[in-house]
Amino acid sequence: MSAEEMSKEVDKSRVASRQVKRHSGLTWDLWTTSRLTFALVLAAFTLATIPGALLRAVDNTTAAPSPPDVYDEITVKPRTVELRTNAAGSIQPKNRTVVPAPITGKVEWVIEEGSLVKKNTEVARVDCTERTENLEQFKLELSVVEAELKRAKLEAQLVQESLDFEVKKAVLQLELARLRRSVLGPPLQTDVELSLLTVEQTKFAVDAAQREYERLKRLGEKGVESGRKVALAKLNHERTRADYLKAQADHELLLKGDPVEDIAVADEEVKRAEVTLVLAKQRQKSQAAFQATQVRVAEVAVERTRVLMALQQDRIDSSRVTASVDGVVLYPRMWGMPLREGDPVWQSNRLLDIADPSVMSVEAVINQVDWPRVKPGQKVEVRLVAYPGKLLHGTVVSVGKLARDRSLILREDLANVMSLHIVVDVEERASELRPSYTANISIITDRFDSAIAVPRGAVVRHAGRDFLWVKEDNAAVFRPVTLGSSDATNVVVEKGLRLGDRVLLARKKVSESP
Repeated sequence: MSAEEMSKEVDKSRVASRQVKRHSGLTWDLWTTSRLTFALVLAAFTLATIPGALLRAVDNTTAAPSPPDVYDEITVKPRTVELRTNAAGSIQPKNRTVVPAPITGKVEWVIEEGSLVKKNTEVARVDCTERTENLEQFKLELSVVEAELKRAKLEAQLVQESLDFEVKKAVLQLELARLRRSVLGPPLQTDVELSLLTVEQTKFAVDAAQREYERLKRLGEKGVESGRKVALAKLNHERTRADYLKAQADHELLLKGDPVEDIAVADEEVKRAEVTLVLAKQRQKSQAAFQATQVRVAEVAVERTRVLMALQQDRIDSSRVTASVDGVVLYPRMWGMPLREGDPVWQSNRLLDIADPSVMSVEAVINQVDWPRVKPGQKVEVRLVAYPGKLLHGTVVSVGKLARDRSLILREDLANVMSLHIVVDVEERASELRPSYTANISIITDRFDSAIAVPRGAVVRHAGRDFLWVKEDNAAVFRPVTLGSSDATNVVVEKGLRLGDRVLLARKKVSESP
């Protein structure tokens, strides 16, 4: 139905609708019916015209492209196909020993990175100028504290001797006071008897001297004895009489005893002497403890200074860093920069790495599209950029689970490229394997025996399907095919291709120089 015919039908329906309204009076229902009739007619027209347009569009999009003008013919043969994933990475030691910084300071000297060293070889030195100055200062301080220790010991000895003398003096004063007190008080019976005996002896001596004097006096009066003898006898009589009188007086005093006041004074002297002795002993003990503390303080100062000296000396000795194992020296990267002389280091932090050069691995990155095909255990061919003619072999040992920035994995300047990290163990032990060397790896992700495969460049993607240009009877036929596994170079053809078919591979155009 054309557009003109459809318009006439619409007019007829409107006229009929007005007539019906006039005759029946149902204006609103008839008007609604006419609108529905118009909508149905328009829909029928649209459905009639759209399929033709769609068929014309499909015919235009599915038109086969032209075959290549310049091409190579590839005869399909059964062959062993190894699908590969290629990647680039760097050689890294599988085993490495971390050498920590022995002390905090600045790097004075460090061996060149990549040097092959033996165990106990010096690999770095930390600047110890400040510690050497501290050691000299501690030496001076040691001489001062040692002199202070000698003074404290001598002072303790002198104070001890002085206190010992005071104690001995107090002991003697107490003994003297007690002795004085012991002679005071009522007389003893033996003293009384001895005093009385003394009185009697002196009385007997007086009587004997008096009789001798009287005898010699009579003889002198008769002229028998000389006057000298008489005088001597008189003198002896008087002396014995004086002794008698003294003995009597002493006896009387002895019988009377000592005065109460003298006894009280003597008792007080004894108590004072006892208190003096106690105080002297307490002072001796306290002063001895104080002097011992002073000596111990000086000894601790000496010990502390010696410990600080030993610590500084140990740090000076430790400033020389040696390799703990045989291997290759590697620098850690701090903020992307290698270790340099003058760089600060902190005690126990990582200073160097000593890598075992006998066991190496390749750390590489793969694209995210290759990640599903790469598995641990797959065989790998390794070629060093520095030695392209040397082929090495390895095995994939780990494949990253998360994509990371490529620059963070390989320390490249190219950022914001998300890749996955893999590790490949190199089977051979070769002298050419050096840490940080660039390596190109080819991972064998799949292997097909007696398979049909073609280059990826021969596949043409058209209308959502895969096609190949195949030559049949000198004519190029655009044949649909079903593809299987593939890599960046080859693709396995599962259906649509037979042995002996000749596949057309377009040659790449070579740009002509102006």
